[in-house]
Amino acid sequence: MNYGPFVIVGQARSGSTLLTRLLADTRDFFILNDAYILQYVDEVSSSERFSQETARKIAQYCLDMLRRRAVTEDVTTVNRSIYLDSTQLMHLEEDVMRRLPECRTAEDVIARVMRSGARLV
Repeated sequence: MNYGPFVIVGQARSGSTLLTRLLADTRDFFILNDAYILQYVDEVSSSERFSQETARKIAQYCLDMLRRRAVTEDVTTVNRSIYLDSTQLMHLEEDVMRRLPECRTAEDVIARVMRSGARLV
């Protein structure tokens, strides 16, 4: 299946995390259940002009978040919904960093990380 990007938003205790986890478990979706990335982008964007250094910071933050959210053999929780192993995460980082010069905005960086991650999954 090929879906465009979409965002699931919900109030605390509304079931949005459960919905996200159920969709992620189907493996038809590549989902990052984390608004912290958007908060980080907003913080960085308001304090500095977009540059390749800014792109690198945003990409690294996204990649670090994906590592923290990766499902591991010994831990599978609601917050761990990324089905990428350590080798795939390494390839993801290489691909994202190689293509970073193509990114002109923070949105481009996030889209690059998500597209590359979705292809690996």
